[in-house]
Amino acid sequence: MAVQIGRKILEGYVLTGKVYGVEQNSQVVYREEHIPLNNGKYLARSAENKTSWWIKLGDGTEKQLRITEQVPMRDGHEVTLIYTGWRNADNMYAAAVFNATTKQLYRYTAPVIARRVNFGGAFGGGCLIPSLGLAAIPAMPIAASSFGMGWFGFGVGLVIFAASIVHMLRVGGRRIDQFEKDLQSEFQIALGWNKWVPDGVSIVTWTE
Repeated sequence: MAVQIGRKILEGYVLTGKVYGVEQNSQVVYREEHIPLNNGKYLARSAENKTSWWIKLGDGTEKQLRITEQVPMRDGHEVTLIYTGWRNADNMYAAAVFNATTKQLYRYTAPVIARRVNFGGAFGGGCLIPSLGLAAIPAMPIAASSFGMGWFGFGVGLVIFAASIVHMLRVGGRRIDQFEKDLQSEFQIALGWNKWVPDGVSIVTWTE
């Protein structure tokens, strides 16, 4: 699987085989969080899940797979794990797990995958528009002061900055929507499905 995003290509790596040696564990993790408003601190509590298993590939080789989620499976199940990562990059990230025996697809949302692979970095000049908008805040009053309208210029600068942020969010939203469609298409191809989603298949979505 491969998805063109801006000037880069996000590739997929698919591993399918029969499961054995399943290990699952879950633990509660505490971490210190800060409250900016009053410089306070508190302990945040979260659950950390892990699933690891071995599969035997079609060529007879065996490989151990891991994911930081709880994925129901037992020895003998036919399971596919889909990774994603930029072409020629070192890091690959788990994107989805499909248990063909139970007909369940477990997958991360498009925003989660986008954040992990630094989706925004694939587009050149992504921060240019809000940067120009921010620069307009001090620039407009300076230009307007020549005509005795300094505060008016400041207001115009704020409007330009706000408009640039709204534009960036809208563009980002459209990119994520298209990314989600691309992911669905590539998952479908990787799993050999004739449509998204085949009858009898259920989907569990992870949001981290």
